[in-house]
This record gives sequence, C-alpha cells and structure tokens, in this order.
Amino acid sequence: MTTLKIDDYIFEPYIDRLKISERTQVLANEMAQAEFDKKPVFLVIMTGAYVFAADLLRLLDFTCEVRFIRVKSYAGMQSTGHFQIESDRLENLEDRNIIILEDIVDTGRTITKIKEVLATKNPKTIQICSLLSKPSAHLSPIDIQYLGFEIPDEFVIGYGLDYNDQGRNLPDIWKVKP
Repeated sequence: MTTLKIDDYIFEPYIDRLKISERTQVLANEMAQAEFDKKPVFLVIMTGAYVFAADLLRLLDFTCEVRFIRVKSYAGMQSTGHFQIESDRLENLEDRNIIILEDIVDTGRTITKIKEVLATKNPKTIQICSLLSKPSAHLSPIDIQYLGFEIPDEFVIGYGLDYNDQGRNLPDIWKVKP
C-alpha cells in the first residue's frame, strides 16, 4: 500500500516497523544500563503510547511498575492547548524514579504539564521516553532522556498514533502527504 486515505487526508509511509523495532531495542538497552537497579515507575500516556510502551516494556528485564494515565490535548490534527489528565494512579510516587512513556512530543505543552503535576508528588527523578519528537514545534526546550526519532513538524499516524481515533492499529508510522 503506497497511500492511505482517512477522511479527507492522504497518508504515505514514513517510518517502517523494522526501523521502529530496531530503535525500540536500542532504547531498551540504554534503559537496562541506566535504570536496572532503580525500580522505576513507568507512566504510560494513553492512548497513543500503548503500542510503543508494550513493545518497549517487554524488552526490559528489570523490576519496574507500570501505570497508565490518560491525557487529552488534541482535537483532530491540532493541539488544543487545553490539558486534561485522567488518573487515580498518581499516588505513592514520593522518592520514586518516574519514566514517562509518550508517543510523541509535539509542542511540549502536555509533557510539561505532566511533569508539573508529577513534581507535586515529590519523586526522586522524572524522565521522558518518547517514540517521536518534533523539536521545531516545541514551545520551549524539552529534555527527553530516551528518544526514538526526531521528526519535522508533520502530522503522523500509526503505531498507536491516531487521527480522530483512526490509524492507531497500523504497524508502521505514516505522515500526511503534502
């Protein structure tokens, strides 16, 4: 398949599943070295990060906790600038090492707000692991400790990322065709 149509948008292949798998293994190896004895709490940002998180976490062979939080900030292809977090799983984080698992860091508003909320829980550390990042779209500098791919400011779907809840199931990442 060379293109994919969802509503009025045409998408074309961008990052294939083999490249994603290879990069995920590299991230897992880096985490194994740095986090092995820290018993981190992984906070998986739903819904977009679920595929990436499942693949990454299965590659880790150290003790950790996995929790899920839901954050809403998108409508269609645009970040709304409004932030809503849905979770009752943010308890008992004091003096813990937290790693946020995110699908994509776009403007950075969402990840910044999550870090602000988590900071009130007095963790030992807060780190970010994101499959994708769009540095040209960041509104301020964002320190991502574990990063899959930097991409230009283009809209992407697949591998958990969606357009109006469509395309999450695609095993590769697709971008809007110009």
